[in-house]
Amino acid sequence: MSKPDLYPYLNKVRARVRRAGLDPAKLNISNRIGKKYVYELEDGKKVHFGAHGLKDYVMYLADKDPMATQHRKAYCARHGVLKAGNELAYQVKYSPAWFSWNILW
Repeated sequence: MSKPDLYPYLNKVRARVRRAGLDPAKLNISNRIGKKYVYELEDGKKVHFGAHGLKDYVMYLADKDPMATQHRKAYCARHGVLKAGNELAYQVKYSPAWFSWNILW
């Protein structure tokens, strides 16, 4: 998947960013190899997240994949146990894992 292939999903991801209480205008396609999206935080720090080349829940839903829910459950089972120090990685607010968990999945 080339990066231009992410543009059809960008507005759907921005809608999820808005629902998470964040500014959707600060979300863009990442220029980092291997990452899908980048979000710029208030302090100017950029958080790159989402594995480029792999589908996420937003894509599965947009593509009307009947297995979307099963893919989501599998992602949550795999990533719900990853740790960042003493915390679960997806609970570290504004970490790449947090963005992936809360925005893409």
